[in-house]
Amino acid sequence: MARFLFTMLPANDLGLPTRLLPIARLLADRGHEVAVFNPAPAPAKLTAEAGLTNLPMPPRPLPDSATELEGVSVTWDVDHMYGAAGTCLSERIVAIGVLRLRSALCCLAQDDIE
Repeated sequence: MARFLFTMLPANDLGLPTRLLPIARLLADRGHEVAVFNPAPAPAKLTAEAGLTNLPMPPRPLPDSATELEGVSVTWDVDHMYGAAGTCLSERIVAIGVLRLRSALCCLAQDDIE
């Protein structure tokens, strides 16, 4: 059987998870190995209720100074996190962040991908 990894931005909303999880559950019911990545509280709960494996957030570097941590410890979504950190949120920055996150997830599951 095949292995599937469903990835989403770690945002605490249910828009994408409510559309992806039924597909993931169907694949799992057909005998495929399925994992999901969205460690935000609401999607993580929905993933657990669907009986699917939810991967943890991969390690990432901490901000350079303590002032950058202020306001970032509790965020609702990626836009809020970057806004609170004072980072200019451009399409290019988001694309780079998504690519890095997906790369980190693939590295975590490298043994499973082969």
